Amino acid sequence: MRIDKYICDTINITRTQARRLISAGKVLADNVRVVSSALQIDENTSIVQLDGKILKYTKYIYIMMNKPKGVLSATMDRHTKTALDLLAQKDRYSDLFIAGRLDKDSTGFLLITNDGQFAHCLLAPKKHVAKTYEVTLAHDNFEGYKQAFEIGIKLEDGYVCKPAIFEAVSECKCLLKISEGKFHQIKRMFKTLGNEVIELKRVSIGKVDLDPQLKEGEYRRLTDEEYELFLNEINKNNS
Repeated sequence: MRIDKYICDTINITRTQARRLISAGKVLADNVRVVSSALQIDENTSIVQLDGKILKYTKYIYIMMNKPKGVLSATMDRHTKTALDLLAQKDRYSDLFIAGRLDKDSTGFLLITNDGQFAHCLLAPKKHVAKTYEVTLAHDNFEGYKQAFEIGIKLEDGYVCKPAIFEAVSECKCLLKISEGKFHQIKRMFKTLGNEVIELKRVSIGKVDLDPQLKEGEYRRLTDEEYELFLNEINKNNS
């Protein structure tokens, strides 16, 4: 990998800015001052320093965001704020995208990454990576719901949803775990049962829970432990 690309990918600056840092003599590669932006290095083994600070190269980025209501699960939109608009400038890598959308009025766990293969493994229907939602409903008559979800809800267009796990939590509130994501699926399932979704929040993907410390609109990188949980889930569903 070229040294200027390494710097760009590591600290999210432009190629021009990286070349200026190199020209200013601020960059060392394996304890040798870099004089050419075209220098080839091994991104896995080379030690690169900027102003004496070691840069850690990360090819892929994984961000957990607590999406607020009214924000689109999109990379860009001319009229409405998107999830990527909530990222600080230093975190707005050009190749980031949303892995698993949420409706505009839904909140909760949104995964943002630039790892296409990882996202595919999480989202592909045959992988069956479950998502859990906290649902607030219009009324609290849940009679027959648990069995109906276990069998599979039949939507208005005739589609039969995969079995889901329903758990009543409190008055008008429940948890629902599903392993697919059809358009407005949860709202449509509850509508079939004669109920209306008032609030919808995704609280987990697979075995990774939304960090309760994240306020709406806040985000952080996944921990190594959370990433491993995702990998275990993907590998389990591949076996």
